Amino acid sequence: MTVFDSVRLGDFAAADSLSGRGHLQVVEDDFRLRVLLVDDDEFARSVLGDALSASAEVVTVSSVAQALQEIDSFDPHAVVTDLDLGPGPDGAELLLLLAERRPWIGRIVLSAHASHILAVGRGTPIPTGSVYLVKSDLRSAGEVYDAILMALDSSRETERPAVVSEGRIAVTEKQAAVLRLISLGMSTSAIANELNVTEHAAELAIEKAFDALGVNADELVNPWIAAAMLMRSGRVYVK
Repeated sequence: MTVFDSVRLGDFAAADSLSGRGHLQVVEDDFRLRVLLVDDDEFARSVLGDALSASAEVVTVSSVAQALQEIDSFDPHAVVTDLDLGPGPDGAELLLLLAERRPWIGRIVLSAHASHILAVGRGTPIPTGSVYLVKSDLRSAGEVYDAILMALDSSRETERPAVVSEGRIAVTEKQAAVLRLISLGMSTSAIANELNVTEHAAELAIEKAFDALGVNADELVNPWIAAAMLMRSGRVYVK
């Protein structure tokens, strides 16, 4: 049983074969791509949805459950999704389901984090063929539209990794797990419980995570806030 079993898919896969649907065919000059935008941030949905509407037909939703309903009725050419969608299934799980059941749909990640492990803690992989965008790297909605076209390119067989540019901060997977809990506002004792370690071990893990970020806990009034702000800046990636 998967996390999606609680969301009924109806005839989601039954009538969908790859024949005739895996390639985008433009037959009219006024053809517009259908794009489903999934983000639990209302402001982000509104701004990006309006911007993409200049070039595509766009429907916006805030959760995986809503996305699955719209996929049946709207039949999008591409899905652009954030990863952290609050309680319930996350964007990575949505993309995995699409890759399995409707692989012709273009898959685009639009995340605040340079590595998906920092956004979702379940370790769900991003399926091959998805395009990964970091919000802080974007200068216009046109770049998102270009990524949609890239994701629809049937010749793509590999995932586009997050671009690691100058100024980014590398952390290990273990440090990323700790930093994600810090960014959620968890206390040391809560982090210890989550990681199933002693509080002393959690304190050491937090210190190492701070060191990886270059956050000096002795010099800052609240290093936890500094770490959380760096996490949300899009500069941190998992090496």
